[in-house]
Amino acid sequence: MTGELLLLVLDAAQGVLGQSVRPSDNFFLLGGDSMRAVELMTMLEEQTGAEFDPMSIIDAENMAMLAASLGSQLSEP
Repeated sequence: MTGELLLLVLDAAQGVLGQSVRPSDNFFLLGGDSMRAVELMTMLEEQTGAEFDPMSIIDAENMAMLAASLGSQLSEP
């Protein structure tokens, strides 16, 4: 699921930011702000049917780390 989740995160981030996003990119350095972060996390929650810790996007250094964090949250009971 991690690879699929990474693709989902990249696609959602591209939609929110309006530009190409790579796994090594940092959401906030690409121009993301708190409102866009909420939009991204809401989109990901809707697409996966899960609730994620909103701090995940702040703690993640890049998109790959965000996907890994969300993946670990999905696997928690």
